[in-house]
Amino acid sequence: MGIEGTLLMANITLFYIFFSALMTSVLLTPSLSHLAIHVGGIDTPDERKVHCNEIPRLGGIAVFCAFLFSVLFFTDIDRQIKAFLVGAVVIFLTGLADDITGLRPRNKLIGEILAATMAIVSGGISLSTLGNPLGIGEILLGPFAIPFTIFAVVGVMNAINLIDGLDGLAGGTSAVACLAFGMLAWKTGNYSLSLLLVALLGAIIGFLRYNTYPASIFMGDAGSLFLGYCMGFFPVMLLNASRGAVSPVAPLMILGVPILDTLVVMYGRKLHGKSISSPDKTHIHHRLLKLGLGHRFSVLFIYGLSYLLATCALLLHGVRDSIQLSVLVVFCIVLYAALRGLAKLESTHLFLSLKKDKSLRNTEACRTIVSYSHALLVVVKYLLLLILSLVIFVKPDYPQNIAWGAGLLVLCMSLVWMSDSGWGNSLLKSVIYCSGLISIFIIENYGRQSTLAGLDLLWISHGLFALLLVTVGINIVLRNLAGELITSPFEYLVLFVVVAVPLLPSDFTARYHLMSVAAKSVIMFVAYMLILMRQARHNRKILVATFISLLILVMRQAIGL
Repeated sequence: MGIEGTLLMANITLFYIFFSALMTSVLLTPSLSHLAIHVGGIDTPDERKVHCNEIPRLGGIAVFCAFLFSVLFFTDIDRQIKAFLVGAVVIFLTGLADDITGLRPRNKLIGEILAATMAIVSGGISLSTLGNPLGIGEILLGPFAIPFTIFAVVGVMNAINLIDGLDGLAGGTSAVACLAFGMLAWKTGNYSLSLLLVALLGAIIGFLRYNTYPASIFMGDAGSLFLGYCMGFFPVMLLNASRGAVSPVAPLMILGVPILDTLVVMYGRKLHGKSISSPDKTHIHHRLLKLGLGHRFSVLFIYGLSYLLATCALLLHGVRDSIQLSVLVVFCIVLYAALRGLAKLESTHLFLSLKKDKSLRNTEACRTIVSYSHALLVVVKYLLLLILSLVIFVKPDYPQNIAWGAGLLVLCMSLVWMSDSGWGNSLLKSVIYCSGLISIFIIENYGRQSTLAGLDLLWISHGLFALLLVTVGINIVLRNLAGELITSPFEYLVLFVVVAVPLLPSDFTARYHLMSVAAKSVIMFVAYMLILMRQARHNRKILVATFISLLILVMRQAIGL
């Protein structure tokens, strides 16, 4: 097998890991809500929390099990990964005990230190250098390598745990970090770490389906401490394997929002004579809520900050450590000053006067706009049907692994199509999204020599997507006027993942035409969101077209037609 075939196999393995973690998380999460009721894993509202109802908080079990299953099933377990997984089990059990019985802060801290120490000592996962962030020479840790690494990992655990204050916030920021770390791992040839990051990303996104506002389940400390454990160790593993190719400042930048938030909150507590572990409402998400920005927009705003910092870290890859540190410091100063300034404006009630007028929603004009929007949705649906049918005309030159992936999607769709449960609807949506991505990838990479009615198949695809883009754009404008625009932070997070493709290495994106694949995937994803806002199973034409196109992909590869 040549280099091209090896790279393609590696990419398909990454897809299988992501998909298996995603589906495991999606399938496990609903049942954990019932389990939480029986074992007492319920989050009760109090003066520090923003939710008003009792919510199950054992969702971290789904994230951990989905990650563990995909890693054990698809990866080779070496000494380092084995040590990492041992520590992961310890921190997961520590968080789970806190969710069910409630641990004292001291006992929880002991569990965190124990988990970090076991992984560091048994796996040799310690940071030996801090690079040259001050421009005066490399800072070597020497005998302080292990204590410093333990301190750093435990600190990141608590940073992620503390930012878990709004629906989907800890999971979303961790997903953005996974994406950035994964790109750096890929750029530096760290394939084993890429597998871990993709597994965690799939587990998080599957769980966020239920954790996005209004959340039906929380991840609890079992989830947030596990995510913090991963966010603490993945940078160390990345830096050790890169041998200086990745700056130690990059992880600080990628995790800049939770780290800065934790430092500012702790400084404020000490300034007011409080214990640094005493709970309060001074985190960044609490400040945004006080400004009247709302739950959804506050989460989306923090997602955007995390994405901006992660993008900076990727764009500055290869730049001197001192320059990266300067950028990070400037960003932190500007963000802190902006939040302080906005907090002072709160007393002027400026944000109350700037709220949008919602009166349009109950007018005749609103109903007219909605009717036009529904008519355009029909056009969107038939354009998607045409796009899905194009893959039928591609010659079966694509690898068997792609056909196996399509077969897996067919099996999932067959099992849940007639299901009336909520998870069945979510799984159907996921299958539809994945099938659309597979169709686009095949057409862009293996349909360039195919024709339809004498026309180049790729140009037909370009034309249909151009029409789809215009139609979707008009529909979004109409829905915005009517107050029905899609505003879920989870949907924006998925778009962040897709539009990050241009940040991948250029030789990789050019080899598989990923720029075009990503652009069309964004258009198709938004179109699907518009027509699948409610029950996916009610859109029978889309389901049938998806099922047939996937089945034909499998059959043509099997019989070689």
